[in-house]
Amino acid sequence: MKKFFMALFLLMFSVSIFSKKIDYDKEIKKHEKKVEKIKSEIKEIEKKIEESKDKIEETEKKIKKLKNDRKAIEEKIKKLQAEIKKIKS
Repeated sequence: MKKFFMALFLLMFSVSIFSKKIDYDKEIKKHEKKVEKIKSEIKEIEKKIEESKDKIEETEKKIKKLKNDRKAIEEKIKKLQAEIKKIKS
């Protein structure tokens, strides 16, 4: 009789351990999916950051070009004003 109860106890204990292992495996898979999702989101964010950097570089180039154009226009205006003064004199 003791052997029967001991065997029953061991069987129940084994089932308990097995069910906990299954639960842990499910949790691990759940967390692995979350990690993969986060990695995917990080890649998307990095891609957006890179695109933003490219846009910033383009904008900076445009600003530099506009500043150079402005200087050229200001120089032309000064030359024209000087010519107007010469003509008026």
